[in-house]
Amino acid sequence: MKRPLLLPFSPIYWLITFVRNKFFDWGILKSQTFNTPVINIGNLNVGGTGKTPHTQWIVGLLKADNKVAVLSRGYGRKTKGFLLANEKSTAAEIGDEPLETLSRHPEITLAVCEKRADGIEELERQEASPELILLDDAYQHRYVKPGLNILLTAYADLFADDLILPAGNLRESKAGKERADIIIVTKCPEQLAEAKKETISEKLKLSSTQTLGFSNFKYGSPINLKGEEQELPGYFILVTGIAQTDYLLDYLNQKDSQFHHVAFKDHHNFSTKDYAQIFESCNGLGTNKILTTSKDSMRLDHQLLKENNIEVLQLPIEVNFLSGKENIEAKIKEFVSVK
Repeated sequence: MKRPLLLPFSPIYWLITFVRNKFFDWGILKSQTFNTPVINIGNLNVGGTGKTPHTQWIVGLLKADNKVAVLSRGYGRKTKGFLLANEKSTAAEIGDEPLETLSRHPEITLAVCEKRADGIEELERQEASPELILLDDAYQHRYVKPGLNILLTAYADLFADDLILPAGNLRESKAGKERADIIIVTKCPEQLAEAKKETISEKLKLSSTQTLGFSNFKYGSPINLKGEEQELPGYFILVTGIAQTDYLLDYLNQKDSQFHHVAFKDHHNFSTKDYAQIFESCNGLGTNKILTTSKDSMRLDHQLLKENNIEVLQLPIEVNFLSGKENIEAKIKEFVSVK
């Protein structure tokens, strides 16, 4: 979303980020490299581009042959500093997205730390140190110099069409895309013509060394808290606390269901008042079923919901590539193989 009235302030933000990036480029501010290979997944825009699902996709691609660790800031957590996650970790301790990643890949190492360089050093000091570290959302965290940079941009919100903050949603100028080794256009429509892909490629102005891919999301069957697949209910309350809901709503509106959407801000911590609103919505629609994302489920009080006879269903999501998957996989595996 563009905010043209704030355009006069964007040059100030641009200057600050430009100088900061140049200081890193010139070595005045130091980017640290590590013995352990580091892959970063991030974006230029504020808002959801699908970083965590793509991080989870890379984990699935590499975990069979590598001791993988995921390091995240742990946005929204109530703790500070470095924290190594375990099976008893909560969203309040490590954040909802890291907890979701750990729930899907419990065999990997997962840690959170605001200062990624410190977090990597802590991971390398672990007795079972990882062979590969994935950084979830650290594209602007330039104190770490990753070996491979993966940049995501949403189909309906390309960084090439955006403005820098506060008039637009760019965290830094479009020139930041030059640091990327791989660029993935996410949340694409199912039917995307080759001519449209070519137009987007030209708009992004890739270099000859950058690899481009196009992806979207596939939703699976809802699952209950026991991990059992269920049918999509005929009536349900949709509860979300994610950055962008358009993609999810488009999917559900194509189904033969009736639902009421109770929406909260991204990473929202549910309060007593919020649960009262959810219960009221259930009574109004005459249903005891809640559908939510796997990420939102990490923050819900499932015991409270159970006590009120509310059944929670999670809608799993998977990354699906429309094109470029083979080249992207090859580039990632080549990087890992020469570690």
